[in-house]
Amino acid sequence: MDPFIDSEMTFGPYPTGQGFRVDGSAPHDAAGQGVKMIDFYKLDLQAGKAPRLWLIEAKKSTPNADSPNYEKSIKVLDKMRSRLRRHEHANAVSTLINLVQTHGSILSPIISSDYDIYIGDICGKMNNGLSL
Repeated sequence: MDPFIDSEMTFGPYPTGQGFRVDGSAPHDAAGQGVKMIDFYKLDLQAGKAPRLWLIEAKKSTPNADSPNYEKSIKVLDKMRSRLRRHEHANAVSTLINLVQTHGSILSPIISSDYDIYIGDICGKMNNGLSL
């Protein structure tokens, strides 16, 4: 798959058969207008490991240490952590907060920081992507 730009980020190139762009594809077009969808699939094939399928939704508005939304992202995650009842779930969110704080924009595809983009919206796109 040739490199492409989405949300001001460059993705690829990927080996043939290991990347599939969803936007503008025949299955995406067949799903109809208004169906929210992920941006692309990436098949991760590593010798000696089980294959993994990545569903990618590119968002430039996500945690970025240079963004005014960065601190808001950390506060939202911290508030989410404080509401969790299970210790294991709180630990997972703590780990995520630590990763966002130490790696900033590298992790941008996995969490939203702008209130007009919700985790539920991204999950909906993932579910739609899996149903193609």
